[in-house]
Amino acid sequence: MRRNLATPRFLLACLVIASAAGPAIARKPPAQWPGPVAKGAVKSVVDGDTLVLNNGTEVRLVSIQSPKLPLERRNFPTRPLAPVSKAVLTKLLLGKDLTLNYSGRKIDRHGRLLAHLFFKNLNWTQGALLEAGMVRVYSFPDNRSRIAEMLKHERNASKAKLGIWGHSYYRIINHQQTQRYLRNFQLIEAKVLKAVVVWGRAYLNFGEN
Repeated sequence: MRRNLATPRFLLACLVIASAAGPAIARKPPAQWPGPVAKGAVKSVVDGDTLVLNNGTEVRLVSIQSPKLPLERRNFPTRPLAPVSKAVLTKLLLGKDLTLNYSGRKIDRHGRLLAHLFFKNLNWTQGALLEAGMVRVYSFPDNRSRIAEMLKHERNASKAKLGIWGHSYYRIINHQQTQRYLRNFQLIEAKVLKAVVVWGRAYLNFGEN
């Protein structure tokens, strides 16, 4: 969840009622759980935020989310600009040597490495994708070491309506529309009327209902 504390209105990246990830992909656990690696070359690209290294290890670009492709999910529609996002990442990294940097949890439950990726030494992949408007910031408590910089890149692309920000599907929505977007990751703008923490979970109320 992200907040702009400078004004009484909040811009939130919410997990609306249910999981933001949507239907789970039926993945087989890896035969051998990978260990974090510091370097690797890109063999293939899965989608706009996931790739495979030459050694077969799958890497999830941490703290971002690209438009989703169906992959192995049944009855899952291709999100607008998902093929474009994959193509951009492919052009950026395919065949290139990478340096992997970890800022929190290193491996997810699917056996994918969770890393910030750098090519040609100083070129930060997540930053380049955010600046081009091909992905959104998608952070968790243990992977927020670069979040301020990432949000800056995202704001630049959003203001310029680059990539996904020029498509109505990814627009910032009003809180009264949230029932239409259950089980989706959405940006919501609203005034918070009440906040409460129950059993370690924070609830932000935008209205009486």
